[in-house]
Amino acid sequence: MNDDKEEAFTGFWDRKRKVGLFGKILSSEKEELVSVNLSNSPFFWNLNKTEYKILLHRESTEITLKAVNAYKGHWTFLYGTDSYDFYFHQGHKKSLFRNGNQVAKHDKGKVNFWDYDSGFIVADNEENKLLLLALFLTFDMGESMDGDINIDLGNLMAGVKSYDSNWYPK
Repeated sequence: MNDDKEEAFTGFWDRKRKVGLFGKILSSEKEELVSVNLSNSPFFWNLNKTEYKILLHRESTEITLKAVNAYKGHWTFLYGTDSYDFYFHQGHKKSLFRNGNQVAKHDKGKVNFWDYDSGFIVADNEENKLLLLALFLTFDMGESMDGDINIDLGNLMAGVKSYDSNWYPK
């Protein structure tokens, strides 16, 4: 955060039989700040589209991410009074829009060592940092890296929206 190298948060994901796929973000003191869970809605409610639930513990807020086009990587959710759209682009690039305006972008490395991958988030200052981390953790869950050196090319096709490499935060 702000180019500070000191660890502020730790995120991880796991899979357990009774819980399924989940992720957590912890503070440096190991306090649970965010939980992410994968859930599938019954077909008669939501046409069997995948949903993710993000719980921001300090705010006691639950956010439901819904697929608009899961195949091309377009997801939507409400947070407070704002409507958000989350887009996947070619490679590992992702972008976040609030009420139609871009507020964040993300990218991560193609080559990773052991079970650790690294990435970066660039965002407007007023965006909730834990929510940003939760979003990017959500779509990293389930990616298994069991070698010493792992190569992940990411999304090989373009998404529904073009990536704006010239966008910078306010």
